[in-house]
Amino acid sequence: MKVRYLTMLLLMTASLLFATNPDNNENTAAKTKLFTLEKGAIIDYTETTVSFIGGKQNLFLVYSVNDEANGTYYSYVVVNDKKYGPYDYVSAMNFSKTTGNFHFAYYTKDAYYMNVNGTVTGPFTGFPEIMQINEYKNYAVFSYEADGWYIWHGGKKYGPSEDFDLPVLSANGTMSYSYGNGGKRYANVNGKIYGPYDYLYNLSVTDNGAGFFFMYGNGTESYYNYNGKSFGPYATVGAGGVNTERGGYFATYTDKNGKGYIDLNGKINGPYISEPYCYYLMKGFVYATVEKETGKFYILTEKGETGPYASVVFGTGAESGTGYAVAVAKTDGKLAVVHNGKELPGIDNLQAVTCNYDGSEVLYFGSGADSKFYVYVNGTKYGPFEEMYGGDMMRDKNNKGWYIHYLEGGKQYAVINGNKVGPFGNAEVWNIKFSSGGGYMLPYTSDDYTQGFVMVNGKTFPLPGAYSIYTEISGSNWAIVSVADTYQLTLNGKNMGANTFAPSLTEKGGHYLSIEGDTLYLNTF
Repeated sequence: MKVRYLTMLLLMTASLLFATNPDNNENTAAKTKLFTLEKGAIIDYTETTVSFIGGKQNLFLVYSVNDEANGTYYSYVVVNDKKYGPYDYVSAMNFSKTTGNFHFAYYTKDAYYMNVNGTVTGPFTGFPEIMQINEYKNYAVFSYEADGWYIWHGGKKYGPSEDFDLPVLSANGTMSYSYGNGGKRYANVNGKIYGPYDYLYNLSVTDNGAGFFFMYGNGTESYYNYNGKSFGPYATVGAGGVNTERGGYFATYTDKNGKGYIDLNGKINGPYISEPYCYYLMKGFVYATVEKETGKFYILTEKGETGPYASVVFGTGAESGTGYAVAVAKTDGKLAVVHNGKELPGIDNLQAVTCNYDGSEVLYFGSGADSKFYVYVNGTKYGPFEEMYGGDMMRDKNNKGWYIHYLEGGKQYAVINGNKVGPFGNAEVWNIKFSSGGGYMLPYTSDDYTQGFVMVNGKTFPLPGAYSIYTEISGSNWAIVSVADTYQLTLNGKNMGANTFAPSLTEKGGHYLSIEGDTLYLNTF
């Protein structure tokens, strides 16, 4: 198994050897000439791509030139008709197919730089990093220099600091972050400094930049601050933050007697036996586990509480922040799953529970008294299975679907959106993709890992190589890039040949790149 993954990583780092010079576009039927290729360049397949935004073509090309005769090796980045370089090397790059915005870091003349949409920040003595939101409408660059950490944002330079937590960016263009100097902690919230404190953590800001929250303390007294107003002192503070999209906040704390409380948008819940346990995500609070009496636990949300239970075992929350699924032990000792306040049948040995993006659907599995495995998906029971490899429900807003991966008669099978498929040699379920219409594609390999396949909506297609490195599906169109001797694209079941890569699909068509002879082409279909 280890050999397989090492081989795959080595293949993924392989490049296509050519040289590039910008050339005038030359259109043929469904093919556009992008570049004339010369001997000596190495095109970075993993980063090179083309997108169309508002009918306009956007090219992002990364390549290097190795001049062995002169002992030089330089890297270049081409964005549309603008060529950047030569650099000693480029790294940490990204190109947005939806907006055409981009960034890349590079090293030249003994210094590092960061290029964001053509604006260069630097020089840096250390390697720069970037955080961005909303397709680079707001971003911050940060780097460690000789005298400490610095952050560049909105044309301003902040620092130095001994350390800092990652910047929090808001849609209104503001930035906040916490940092340390001289053994004290501070918060810079939209340009206003709070501190010094002995400790400070859990800084969060709403998406629109209007609300903020952090927890802090001095000595034995602890507090939390919401929109500039401090609450406390308390014996301890625990979890807390703003709800980034819907607004409001949550905070847990204990009093001097050790009793726990949770503040939900100004409503104090408690006292409890101990400090509540909160499940929260980037978007904010989802649910809390509270112990109202010894051995009596409840699930608390902004809408109310469910319980009592003997214990709350584990759980998960929806990425949207609007739903949850929790495994509980009932007061009669039996296990159950509570999904958005509704109690569902349990399994003797519950092992995992998950839900989809908005929390409206749930999947959970475990083993029964017969030592067989069972799975519940939205109330439907699947099994028994000899052995479970796993099951999951997609948590991505744009990748909807679910699967069960299991062993039967020594062979691997899957249930995908309710349909049993297989057997497989080695199913790469972590690489499964779903289309908006309910279709799917699942890459897999033969038992000995020497031959690759892809199953699309129940139909199997052989691949030119053993390993797939990119999959995409949109409506009835699908594409997968495999590695054989070269990168090869399989498009809707057809092998497009050697040196074909970088597909981009819509429900009506799409495009991909190819190298033919000495020419780089854009192919549309």
